[in-house]
Amino acid sequence: MPLAMGADGWECSEGETIALQLHTQELPVVIMAGRNLQSVALKKVDDGFISRFEILIDTWAGRSSILVRDAQQSSTLTLNIAPHKHKASTNEFDMMLTELSRRSPGLIWGLSPGSEAGSSENDALLVVHPAILSSQLPLFERLLVSHFANPPTALRRVRESRPLDLARRADLKTLRWIGRRPSVVASISNKATLALRSNERPLIEQPSTIQAFDHPLTRYILYLLIRLKARFKNSAELLRAKSFRTMRDADLESHANLLASEMDAAAKRMHDLQAHPLFRGIAPEPLSATILQMLADEPAYNAMHQCTQRLLSPGLAYGPDGKIEAALKHSYDIFELFVLCRLVGELPRKLGNDWKLLRHDFAKRKASIEERLDGATWVFRGPDGLEIDLLYQRRFGRVASETEYSGFKSISGENVPDYILRLRKNGKLVSWLILDAKYRSGRQPLDQGLGDVHRYRDALRCDGTKAAGAFVIAPRLQNKSELYATRSYYHRHKFGVVSVFDSDWISTIRSVLFEEQLSEMSVLSS
Repeated sequence: MPLAMGADGWECSEGETIALQLHTQELPVVIMAGRNLQSVALKKVDDGFISRFEILIDTWAGRSSILVRDAQQSSTLTLNIAPHKHKASTNEFDMMLTELSRRSPGLIWGLSPGSEAGSSENDALLVVHPAILSSQLPLFERLLVSHFANPPTALRRVRESRPLDLARRADLKTLRWIGRRPSVVASISNKATLALRSNERPLIEQPSTIQAFDHPLTRYILYLLIRLKARFKNSAELLRAKSFRTMRDADLESHANLLASEMDAAAKRMHDLQAHPLFRGIAPEPLSATILQMLADEPAYNAMHQCTQRLLSPGLAYGPDGKIEAALKHSYDIFELFVLCRLVGELPRKLGNDWKLLRHDFAKRKASIEERLDGATWVFRGPDGLEIDLLYQRRFGRVASETEYSGFKSISGENVPDYILRLRKNGKLVSWLILDAKYRSGRQPLDQGLGDVHRYRDALRCDGTKAAGAFVIAPRLQNKSELYATRSYYHRHKFGVVSVFDSDWISTIRSVLFEEQLSEMSVLSS
């Protein structure tokens, strides 16, 4: 099916395979993200070569470039990559990025081109990614309009000069002020005269309470507007700076200037918003402990804060050939970390109030792609000596002898499943599960994922014990009527596919994990 040309390039979505057929005079070279692609078909003809390249789009990168060249000429094709409609929607993908950013700002960033693919660029340019700009800036403005419509107010105690309020007891400071002015004392000593001449009462300094728009949240929003304007202007300048590009061509300069103009427009918008009457006479205030507490209590303002942090994060880098590349991680890496964060966050809530997170390795690590969380462990403690261990990317080494099955072993070579859940009672293993994240949710990828966890369940041993169950975790199911996604299938085989966006996916996993424990309790009670 031919791709359609959009305003920002050929329209496609993450997860699709793009076929590129070329007719060149010399042997073709195709480069994407700094990597030379291998042709899947090559044929010599009278006037050159006919070749075919297939490219799997494995990340939501916004705009990506493909360089095509031979000895005679070169050309650049532009892809505009959107999230896959059968995986995570744009809103769900945005939610994944938000949750991961809340855990650690560095979790979502780090996809570098070329030989550094998959590692973090320490010196990546602080240029806002156009996909992030187009998705987050409208959201930020919608939240800001809501703020303008109903801004928070602060009560202030001030002193002002006005006629004496006879209905209120004067405070000590007011009495002292009157006592220092004999003429005022004389004018108010005769109450009858004062009542007749109410319009001529002297002005006296008195306390008053007023409502003001000079609220800490409003001051923080003004601070964010100033920072966003500076970031957008800086992004435009960096995009126009030719010194960062080792190889220059007309297409590259045109694209850089196009992105720079988008940044200029965004910076002007931030400048115009700063001129809103609500900000008149208000000084900007950076993030403080007081404002952090307010953000925790106000979801709308917390959403604005998170949105702004994404707009301020580094989003672009230049590849070895000078092309502008995305700095987001691969979508499957982002999804894998998202499932991990959901397990850490939702598991204790689904287990009940008696369960608490005892310890974890998350805070001890940099939580960026430079230092992955392989082997990290989270421990949840419950009642009656029960504990659950959540292990991420745990390595199962090959069994060395028939007598050595303690720990994590594999009877068929080394294996590394994504997640392990291990239930223990008083330190003794009760049961354990194998979980594997699969971002591609088509029939064939899910069948492959089920085959992987089936092999894991047969081969892996925890203290000599086989897993009680194994599940694939996908973003969503294209066909929810598939047998492997039904409750009866889960119950019978302790096996199947669950969707991370379903409300009861954790409950399914929990019931299989605790089935052995419940069986023991049933036997003891009988």
